[in-house]
Amino acid sequence: MSGDAPCIQTAGGYTVSSFTETDLTMPAQTRRTDPVESAEPAGPDAVDIHVGQRLKQERVAQGMTQSQLGGALGVTFQQIQTYERGTNRVSASMLVRAARCLNVPVGVLFPPDDPWKETAGLMAVQRPTATQADGRRKTRCRDARPPASFRGDH
Repeated sequence: MSGDAPCIQTAGGYTVSSFTETDLTMPAQTRRTDPVESAEPAGPDAVDIHVGQRLKQERVAQGMTQSQLGGALGVTFQQIQTYERGTNRVSASMLVRAARCLNVPVGVLFPPDDPWKETAGLMAVQRPTATQADGRRKTRCRDARPPASFRGDH
């Protein structure tokens, strides 16, 4: 190893550089400094926005303020605002707690055309096919193909 690279003495007596000589000689302009593109789309997701809007509609219908709902859920009114705008995703446990607080089924908060509902059809194709020795029935899934909305051929 050469140069002024900082080194660390290890227990085995070896000297290890914390960066390579290439790092020292590479011009700053050629080093990658931009963030790696994520697979996440920019901005809030449409489902998150819908859930937030429904949360707000139910809260207002109950005559509840953001502060009251936030207090009941253990979060600030600002956090309720971000949920209602769809800028922050609401965790599953928080959705359940909010639905209980608003006295509505949790499903009311989701879009009616939610593609996940199509997976219920997969459950219907599971049929008992044989009885095991202990009396339980075996099941098999005859059509495990995902819904069209998941495949992109809609």
